[in-house]
Amino acid sequence: MTSQLQHRTEQKLRYAEIHLEELSTYPNVTSNDEWENAHQESSFFHLAGAIEALLHEINDGYSLGLALSEVTWKKIAAQLRQSNQSSPAFEHLMQLRSDTTSWLALLFEWRNHGAHRRRIGKIVNLSTSRRVNNQFKDPRSGQPPNMYPRMGCLDILKALSSDVRLLIDHCRGLDSRL
Repeated sequence: MTSQLQHRTEQKLRYAEIHLEELSTYPNVTSNDEWENAHQESSFFHLAGAIEALLHEINDGYSLGLALSEVTWKKIAAQLRQSNQSSPAFEHLMQLRSDTTSWLALLFEWRNHGAHRRRIGKIVNLSTSRRVNNQFKDPRSGQPPNMYPRMGCLDILKALSSDVRLLIDHCRGLDSRL
């Protein structure tokens, strides 16, 4: 089962990469139109989903017995505690996710904001002479994010994709049960 779960984690990351590839070649990439916004929000959704797919790998690797629909951050933590087990990968993920200044906390904020609340805010830069990049706003502050200073939307999504890939690989290397 683990190989199927790892495959699903990889699929989620690949889905985000497909949207990034499409955004990279979109002639109106800084237009802030519906096509661009849909691809950006979908990228956030799949990148966060790739991280959450690791929870399923932890559930399986530690034989926690949670049903597919029951795998959540809180339930994984409770099941690990109840079974007197410790997952280095889960501890690392929880530490990073609970740090409100981390890129992972911001990724989940962007995903949740775009999926449940409203469009992700941007600073839209306009120019009649050249293509300029827009910037995402941190939904918590309404300001550009500190961890990706002066980066445009597409560059932030590419950086997040790389960060997610590195985190997944790090967690799998850190935790022999994944």
